[in-house]
Parts: sequence; C-alpha cells; structure tokens
Amino acid sequence: MEVSFEAVDRCEHCHGNGAEPGTPIETCERCRGAGQLQAATRTVFGQMVRTMPCDVCHGDGRVPQTPCRDCRGRGRLASTRALEVEVPAGIEDGQRIRLAGRGHAGELGADAGDLYVLVRVRPDERFVREGEDLITALDVPAPLAALGATLEVETLAGPQLIEIPAGTQPGDVLTLRGEGMPGLGRRRHGDLRVMVNVLIPRRLSDEQRELLERLSDTLTQENLRSGESMFTKLRRALGSQAA
Repeated sequence: MEVSFEAVDRCEHCHGNGAEPGTPIETCERCRGAGQLQAATRTVFGQMVRTMPCDVCHGDGRVPQTPCRDCRGRGRLASTRALEVEVPAGIEDGQRIRLAGRGHAGELGADAGDLYVLVRVRPDERFVREGEDLITALDVPAPLAALGATLEVETLAGPQLIEIPAGTQPGDVLTLRGEGMPGLGRRRHGDLRVMVNVLIPRRLSDEQRELLERLSDTLTQENLRSGESMFTKLRRALGSQAA
C-alpha cells in the first residue's frame, strides 16, 4: 500500500553540503573548526564550563562561503514523499513497520534516519480479533440447535460448512482450526471460534404453536438436564455478556 508523508530530504542542488556548487567550504571562524563553543560561568561552587554546538556552523566546524540558493546553506529541504509499504500478513492494530534509511535526511550529508509506519487495522464487523484467533457469532434456529445441522459460517477465505451437534446450547463455542489470522512472521494460523446464538421463534402461527405445545408436553427432565452447576451457568452467562 502507498503511504504519503512529510520529510526532510537532502538538497539536490548542493548535494547536501550547503554550498553553492563550485564554491568553497571554509573553516568556521566562530568555533575555529571545533564545531563547539564553551561558556564559563562562575558559581558559589567555582567555575563551571558548558559546551554547546556552534550557532554558526551548527556543529560541523565548516561553513559554505556561498550558501546554496535553494536550501540557504542548510543542505536539506522539506518535501512530500510517497512510498510503497509492504504490510506483513497478521499485523495487529497499533504495531509499527520500520523502514531503515527512509526518514529525515541527516544534516550536511549525514545518513538518513528511519521511518516508522504506525498501522491502523480497519475493523471487520463479522469478526472480533483476539491475538491470532478470530471470534464470530452464528445464528442457529432453536429446532436446528436441538436436532443438529450443517450450516455455513463466514471465514476469512469465504463461507465454510460447520457441523452443529444435536443439543447445542446458547453460547456454546465451536472451533474451526487454522481459520484465524496468520501469525506475524510465521506460517501458523490461529483458529476461528464460532459462538452459537440460538434463535427462539417469534410470532408463531397457530399450527406452529400447537406443534411446540405438543413437544413441550413430551419433554422430561432427562431432555432438559444440562449437567452444569449453577456457578458454571452464571459464569458462562456473564462471560457472554462481557464479550
């Protein structure tokens, strides 16, 4: 993908040395080529000496006799760049890509710095990412959850069939191995976790209501026993609400 950004580039007219082509670069008279200045200050503890970059040559020790007409002797100019950035598979929101030598040009011909590209991943309403795993929800009509069925679920590679076991309960999670996000820098993929959302029928017709009433009359405790403790039920319910 292409990224545009503001950067400081080497001046092409003077090739980064700050001097008009064909003119000499002389030793700085202020610092005498040292690139630094010293300032002495008297304090109650004695004399303190501070060292700072020269304000004329900016630490280089040399100054152009005739400054470059384009960059005025700075050797650099601000510009807008556009780069093609290769985004690796599996990168997460907030991670950075480092491009060595693509940052601001160094002063007076020094090496350029690095460019860091902050990645923002656009959310996909179908999935929630958790590391390398993806989580999605699948609506399953109550009769199919009770009887079992084969349904389609969305994956990154497109729709895929998934088996819904008979007696599947609301909030049950089915896992499709290797259908999650690719691992950054690795061949392994995460998993796709499918949370079952059992749909309870509404606005029943008279015939449908009669059928459900007949079914209800035949249900026993053996049909309705979940095998879970009350604590487990509450924890699963609260976990579903948090998700």
